[in-house]
Amino acid sequence: MKISILIPVKDFDVVALVTSMSDGMEKVQEFCEIIIGDDGSSEDYRKIYLSLSVEKVKVIVSEKNIGRAAIRNRLIEEAKGDYLLFIDADTMIPGTAEAFLHKWLDYITKARVICGGILYSDSPPGDPDKLLRWKYGNKKEQKKAFERNLHPYLSFSTFNILIDKTIFSKIRFYEDLKKYGF
Repeated sequence: MKISILIPVKDFDVVALVTSMSDGMEKVQEFCEIIIGDDGSSEDYRKIYLSLSVEKVKVIVSEKNIGRAAIRNRLIEEAKGDYLLFIDADTMIPGTAEAFLHKWLDYITKARVICGGILYSDSPPGDPDKLLRWKYGNKKEQKKAFERNLHPYLSFSTFNILIDKTIFSKIRFYEDLKKYGF
């Protein structure tokens, strides 16, 4: 069993995330690659992403912004893994990447789609434009695993999710939806 880590991104610094995940992959051999999906980023960010390309880190580039669903579908097409771990570019993992990756292995035989949780910082962001998102996330999205498991089909997010790749032979992300929040 091999797992691909897929990171869709547009104009966001993913150096720390990719470096951390690469280090974790060295210790958790089931993870075979990281693919960064650049969705029409500026030239400066594109250079940063391309500089991350090494043996197990690949970058696919879309010259123009094709949207959240379309870039994820392109990542799926490029992935070699039997399972796909989608991680959003702004993810900050608690603890080590090795521990984060090992946690997925504990659940991979239990379901074909596994939604991870989300944690928000205890302190509000300094940017007032991000305050409403932080408040909503703390109130509605941030739930402990035991709470999510009480109603496992109540919500779904591609923020932090592991999916059996064969599922995408039947369904795809709906590319007509271009904006955030669907």
